[in-house]
Amino acid sequence: MPQVIQFCFLAFYTTLVRCITAILARITENCKSLKASDEANMSIRQMELVYMKVFEIKMDINKAFEGPILASLFQSFHALVSEAYLIYYAELHTNDTSKTFVYNNGVWITCQFIKIYLLSYSGNSLKAEAFKIGEALHYVSTEGQGLRWMMEVQHFSTMLKYQSMDISVFGYFSLNATLMFNMSASAITYLIIMVQFA
Repeated sequence: MPQVIQFCFLAFYTTLVRCITAILARITENCKSLKASDEANMSIRQMELVYMKVFEIKMDINKAFEGPILASLFQSFHALVSEAYLIYYAELHTNDTSKTFVYNNGVWITCQFIKIYLLSYSGNSLKAEAFKIGEALHYVSTEGQGLRWMMEVQHFSTMLKYQSMDISVFGYFSLNATLMFNMSASAITYLIIMVQFA
């Protein structure tokens, strides 16, 4: 039952992050088709205001979910190490290890990797989409535009730099692509230490 609750909260969290990622993708599309005289598109100031609102929503999501995310990551790390050690111990020290036992523990380890992947993918996709906005702003043509236009582009670009879409867990670490590697490497290190002292 606790795993079902964890997967439900992860699904809800991932859905919220994907929603704000979609809004950022829309801002990127508007940046790519940006012209000073085009009234059909959003102005730079409007995009900036939408980005600020998305940033506030991201901060609210971060505050609401950082505790459960940390607990879920601790549980996943513990399960990765302990379940892998149980498989190792059963294979080496018992004669009657059943395939069901190994299969069940293997499925459990796979579930932990899925949880870690969902968290790292959602945080990384959010940060990547914010980076695409900055990249699109970089290629906006300022030739023949007024000083106000160029200042708005510069202000939005600076705001993107200082108001990052990084999702962190109490400031200890960010949820990004390196999370999967770091958790796996740490679990393998602890498993090796446990095997040496078994």
